[in-house]
Amino acid sequence: MRGESTTLRYASYLLRLWQEQDEQTTLWRFSLDDPRTGERFGFADVETLLRFLNEQMAAAAAAKNANTEAQ
Repeated sequence: MRGESTTLRYASYLLRLWQEQDEQTTLWRFSLDDPRTGERFGFADVETLLRFLNEQMAAAAAAKNANTEAQ
């Protein structure tokens, strides 16, 4: 590894998706597993999943910018 100050440049998740039957419709459910931490994130719809991914990218970009400014 290069050093602790290195900003994460990628993330990997295991995506699982499945269908659940509601009284009237079929719903898609989603989960992401982070292999680095073992943490699992669950999502009731694709919009929430995408919002989470966008937040992760924004946080990584902010951390990179903060790290660059500190140098």
